[in-house]
Amino acid sequence: MTEERPLTVRDAEAGDAKARETEVKCAEAREAAVGCAETGKPDAGDAETREAAVGCAEASKPDARDAEAIAAIRETLAHLPSLALSSLPVDRTALLVVDMLVGFTSEGALSSPRALKIVPAIARLMEKCHGLGIKIAAFADTHSEHSPEFLAYPKHCIAGTRESEIVDELKAAAPYTLLPKNSTNGCLEQPFHQWLEANPMTDTFIVVGVCTDICVEQISIAIKALFNSQNRPSRVIVPANLVDTFDAGQHVADFMHAVALYLMMQSGVEVVASVS
Repeated sequence: MTEERPLTVRDAEAGDAKARETEVKCAEAREAAVGCAETGKPDAGDAETREAAVGCAEASKPDARDAEAIAAIRETLAHLPSLALSSLPVDRTALLVVDMLVGFTSEGALSSPRALKIVPAIARLMEKCHGLGIKIAAFADTHSEHSPEFLAYPKHCIAGTRESEIVDELKAAAPYTLLPKNSTNGCLEQPFHQWLEANPMTDTFIVVGVCTDICVEQISIAIKALFNSQNRPSRVIVPANLVDTFDAGQHVADFMHAVALYLMMQSGVEVVASVS
């Protein structure tokens, strides 16, 4: 049995190019079919041309159930509640800032203006958490030169480079514990487990940062699963306005962001509009 390789960012870009190529072919087929109809001349290739045009038209139609599901998800996300920070138990709550790095906001192959846009709001939340005495930990992609992750993504956030640093605005916002990671799932990393051991009463986590459908989704669901496996109640809270993802080829940011939020909700993560 052949093991399927997971889709990567490069696959998304290749798929986008393939989609454009298919659309061009479909446009040519439709144009040829129109030409056949206008001339009225029967030709051995006419039936094949018309069949190709019809096939393209059918393939381009969105599945009705898909459209309904996406619309329902967006409707749910449009009516999320907000959460008051003061309602959380200070001694058991932590703010986890995920990958708000130079390499994802302003420099490097994976930087995104969408990630940069949420920096000021995250800085304000860090200030509020610090003022209330809520613990803050910041995860940072800190890769080796030969990280296997680079088979799926372009090289980014190499240890010791500026890309792997927390953005300056967040460095200045409030004190935090830095948790380096070499994978997309911070919950698997030893520094986080050491942090949990040092903070055994913590069972409420606010998760902010990037990317919604990769590192944020993975750590949020993994923390929930970790506590479930230990029969320990927990709250994992994701403010929808303080997480985001990137646009790249078929990886359409708004769509992936919405689907990731929904999948987290299905796994017991509390997705809220905002935390203030």
